[in-house]
Amino acid sequence: MYNQNLEFSAAAGLTLSCKLFTLGSDTVVATSTATEKVNDKNRYIASYTDIPAGAYRLNAFASGIGGFANEVYDITLSSQTFYPRSESKTALQDSFDALTERTLPSGQYLNTSSPVTVTALTQSAVEDIFSTYTLSEDYAASGQMGTPAQILYFMQQTFSQFAISGVYISVKKLDGTTEAAKFIMNDKEAPTSRTRIL
Repeated sequence: MYNQNLEFSAAAGLTLSCKLFTLGSDTVVATSTATEKVNDKNRYIASYTDIPAGAYRLNAFASGIGGFANEVYDITLSSQTFYPRSESKTALQDSFDALTERTLPSGQYLNTSSPVTVTALTQSAVEDIFSTYTLSEDYAASGQMGTPAQILYFMQQTFSQFAISGVYISVKKLDGTTEAAKFIMNDKEAPTSRTRIL
């Protein structure tokens, strides 16, 4: 049995009903009640058991009123606390940190309590970002805004690995078999447009 705790922020002093949805779906996968952490104001944990690995959206409601929390999580089948994507440090953030450290005067580093203005990129900083860091494969759901990494993978795979069957174009992930996206064309014989449906 795997205990998966999803931590998030919301207004203080609430008891929240939390619904977990598969990302891109309106079907509730599981529900939970979250109360504020004892020594951490505005922080809540919704606990679930044996949720399959994947991307999920958590909505938190108080007395049927939504909007207290709406976060996306990447859950694995393991017992641990998961944090929303909006709070996760990604390879892109690592790249930004490396870029900032390279362009500040010697010995000065990013201080998150005060803003930093980067006025120039050094060639070595840019080369470091584009030749050192590997971005995790991920794709934005149809109709959703994507992260830079999701957009880059989507463009790469749309142009490099796809299959056409009738009026459908199936875009494959890097493994060459898993479907990352699906399009429908307006005509099988002489298409002039396509629309993403997955």
